[in-house]
Amino acid sequence: MHITNLTIYTSKLQEQIDFYSKNLNLHSIHASSEQAIFQVGWSTLTLVKGRQQGPYHFCFLIPENKIDDAVIWANDRLSLLNEEKSRVVHHFSLWNAHSIYFLDPDGNILEFIARHNLQNATDSTFDESQIICINEIGMPVNNIAEANKMLSSTMHTKLWQGDLSRFAVHGDEEALILLPHLTQKKIWYPTATALVQAHSKVSILNEGVEYHIVYDGEIKFVN
Repeated sequence: MHITNLTIYTSKLQEQIDFYSKNLNLHSIHASSEQAIFQVGWSTLTLVKGRQQGPYHFCFLIPENKIDDAVIWANDRLSLLNEEKSRVVHHFSLWNAHSIYFLDPDGNILEFIARHNLQNATDSTFDESQIICINEIGMPVNNIAEANKMLSSTMHTKLWQGDLSRFAVHGDEEALILLPHLTQKKIWYPTATALVQAHSKVSILNEGVEYHIVYDGEIKFVN
């Protein structure tokens, strides 16, 4: 399962373009007064000018042995969020992963994650070319079980981890849809930022078929 495109909305399009092109150094495919598209490994990120919708939470996958190198690279260009004011690397033992977090100009909560189960280590020097893809997108919902069932029945995918009452994670380690319950979980880790049902569009490739999701608090599949 791959996220091939994520589309989000911003009222600060030029600031966002500057951030993604200069701070993250992502390759720009297209830029206009209305939208910008960046290449992110096998994914694309589309920023559309419009009413501020977020904050969104989404995540970039990096090689599993590069989290420390990513910290060094990020320190020159990003303000990393810390954990208990002591460290910037966050360890998730149940996921066998390490992450670092930062914000973009809209306050979207972004993440680099190294998933050790993927065994995708590399000897290459870490830079933006080591960003493999968009790996996660958050979609807060009011009914996790219903959302999970819809995703499974349409895309032939499954629940990866979590539960159907507070926080579920759907898909596989190369692409995950985060399904927090809007009132049971309430905030995005590692911040105090409240969950928002921010309008987005996501294209997902699974078993050779591409699916298109429009999310506005509910998950809808479109042609």
